Amino acid sequence: MLVVVICCLLSVINIGSATAFNALISLPLIALYISYGIPISFLLLRKLRRRTPELGPFNLGQWGISVNLVAVLYILYVLSFVALPTLMPVTASNMNYAGPLVLAVAVITVCDWVVSGRKRFKLPEVPMVLRREIPAYG
Repeated sequence: MLVVVICCLLSVINIGSATAFNALISLPLIALYISYGIPISFLLLRKLRRRTPELGPFNLGQWGISVNLVAVLYILYVLSFVALPTLMPVTASNMNYAGPLVLAVAVITVCDWVVSGRKRFKLPEVPMVLRREIPAYG
């Protein structure tokens, strides 16, 4: 019942402002695809450099590189369209602000990292006993 109420309330946003609804849909979608694209891209780069990490019980074998490449291309394809405005000509009232917001957050994050984040960040310490039990990836 709670899910039904939440879905109905989110649908009402579209009645008030289609721009707000598009941003509400686009922002999580962009974040989801970026969060999936980063590890897939890093894994693909490692595989292309012949530095494949230790694989678990489920792997794609010889198809792994192909599947990862298709996944990265699909993510780039989706991200290139999801932040576009839905109507032409673009005005302030129908602009999809999701793309510029994600870009602004990325710029602020990189600036914070360059200015002070790299000095603040500390890797977590793993006790020596646990290091032998954790399989090495690399």
